[in-house]
Amino acid sequence: MKCFTIRLRKFPQGSEKRSVRPSTSVTLLGISAVLILCGMRCGGSLSTPSTSSSPTSAAPEGTTFVDVALFKAVTCALDSEGEAWCWGKNPYLYDNSIDSNGERTTPFHLSIVPNSRSLHAFAGGLCGVASTNATRWCFGDNGLSTIGDGGAAASYTASDPYVVSFSSQFNDTPVTIGSSGGYNFCGIQSNGRAMCWGRNTVGEIGNGTMGTQSTPISSLNGLEYTHIAQGETHACGVPVSGGVRCWGAGSEGQLGNSASSDSASNVAVSNISGTVSQVAVGSQGSCALLA
Repeated sequence: MKCFTIRLRKFPQGSEKRSVRPSTSVTLLGISAVLILCGMRCGGSLSTPSTSSSPTSAAPEGTTFVDVALFKAVTCALDSEGEAWCWGKNPYLYDNSIDSNGERTTPFHLSIVPNSRSLHAFAGGLCGVASTNATRWCFGDNGLSTIGDGGAAASYTASDPYVVSFSSQFNDTPVTIGSSGGYNFCGIQSNGRAMCWGRNTVGEIGNGTMGTQSTPISSLNGLEYTHIAQGETHACGVPVSGGVRCWGAGSEGQLGNSASSDSASNVAVSNISGTVSQVAVGSQGSCALLA
């Protein structure tokens, strides 16, 4: 595995640091079927109202979780039937059935959204891809057009999410969309081509321009990708042709191209060629897993 510009930050004074021994049932590419959570001052993102320093089962009785996504003080999961569940704190939960400062300490069923095959979070909300591959849905903060609705609304609630057909936004379906640490998304179509949207102040969507993009647009110079990972203000992807390419903020060297400047177009990462199985990005660093 090769990494570039990982900046380690100190924990705030007075905070506790806890570690959990890795389990053989949890790998880099997935999680075990029963969702187990643990953490430090999770603020309602656990299914109990207090901090848990040891693993805690979050799934309701008789329910098996198979996918999970987290943003702010909210956790959401998909069960084995494709139904979505969320718990955590308002206002981040966007749950208008409880007080604006209230919280859900146990998972509640998002019955309004279609059964889904995947979840993907961003810094201010959650989206999912329907099991039929025909639609995607989102709720949360849309002030930076992260939801990709053309700027129609400033936000969407969990009880009234934005739902749109893939055929109206993408040239080729189905589409694979990963989680984002910021306010932008990229989706990979079945032909490998990427379409991106959302905040684009430093080139986060990789189409060679700056400026918020409120609907999906063809990006990344038409290259075909197998995997894209998005951080707070930059992203990296694995092209079918090999190597790694990155775009967006680069002031800390996180684009890996031996430069320290932003790039609105995807640039090749130096000293990485051949087959790469996966990339991961943080707020100011990137890693590539060599096959």
